[in-house]
Amino acid sequence: MTPQEKERFFRYMQRTYESLGPVQLKKAVDQVKYKVIADSTIDEASFWELFEDLVQHNKWSPAAVLAYFQTYNIEERI
Repeated sequence: MTPQEKERFFRYMQRTYESLGPVQLKKAVDQVKYKVIADSTIDEASFWELFEDLVQHNKWSPAAVLAYFQTYNIEERI
């Protein structure tokens, strides 16, 4: 996947998450959390630390963080 395709997928996923209501967004966070934990070596506490760091220090929206987690290992899933 080219960098442009990856960026386009990131933007698509971000818009998708931004369109969710509060309850749906919370469910999406839980789904992504479990997927990231299953696919990597981080635990739940590390997931939340990284999530909060991206929101607070990078000034990302929760939708952007979820989109990032969906695309961080996209090369491995294709």
